[in-house]
Amino acid sequence: KKMKKQYTGDIMVMAIDTVTEGRMGITYEGAFPGNSFLDNLAQWQDFNYLLHITKRKGKGFEQYKGQILYRQSYSAPTFKDLAWLLYGDRQSTIKQRQELILRLLPCLTEKQQIPRDIVRAVIQKASNPFISIPSGNESDFSDKHLFSVSIACALYKGYCIRQNFKEYTMSSESRDYLYGCLLAVAENIENYVLSQILNEHRITNAERFKRRFTNQPYDTWLIIEDRLTPYMNRLQNSSNEKHRKFLFKRKRLLDEIHTRFPGDYRDNSRLSPDYLFGYYTQREQLFSKKTEEVNHDADTQD
Repeated sequence: KKMKKQYTGDIMVMAIDTVTEGRMGITYEGAFPGNSFLDNLAQWQDFNYLLHITKRKGKGFEQYKGQILYRQSYSAPTFKDLAWLLYGDRQSTIKQRQELILRLLPCLTEKQQIPRDIVRAVIQKASNPFISIPSGNESDFSDKHLFSVSIACALYKGYCIRQNFKEYTMSSESRDYLYGCLLAVAENIENYVLSQILNEHRITNAERFKRRFTNQPYDTWLIIEDRLTPYMNRLQNSSNEKHRKFLFKRKRLLDEIHTRFPGDYRDNSRLSPDYLFGYYTQREQLFSKKTEEVNHDADTQD
């Protein structure tokens, strides 16, 4: 969609970097008609927007009744987000982050195609949380990983639109998409037991085996299913009716996903990036309703 505001002047975009102490060099420059430049910015947002879920920050927003609060927003990933996913935020990666931004800048200002190697690297990072998430508090690991997946999905979506010159369409009944849904449900079950019963924060088996799952989905799913059994047994044998109801709903959801597979889901070939969309969409759906309720309750108490 074109931006409504009209701007008749020209806009100059320039990137400057320090060459040596006291000297600077121009690394990128371009002059653009105002309306054309604004349309290019709007297209970047339109092509690459996706729902991003981040923790709500600030005094009074860290927790409410023991639960972390989240904010949902639709936007394209920023260059800073992409640089964080690919290189982290270490001081030693400043040069790589600067080079990445210079390569992405023409995609924003001139509507150039997103470099394929960058798209591939972002997808690989999001599919391997242990290399995409900087070491730190494991309680933040899952949230940071979900954010990295949303970044990858948004960039891949924009890449496909520019490549095919049409709106990106993805079948929610494809094998790859549905395998992503299975992974999200397995992760959700284990996370529920860890947080609600064991009161622990640790990486789930679904996250631990994600890279292998991408390459050999069927074989890896059998391993994840086997390791999920003790968690499901805890829910089944719980005296808390809420836990048993949760298990019933998740088992029914797993059965529904299996019935939607086209052909034999035992196909063990490598998954396409569409599985990330299935994983992200299913995971977001599983906790979005609960999050909205918690955030609403917290807002009414402020």
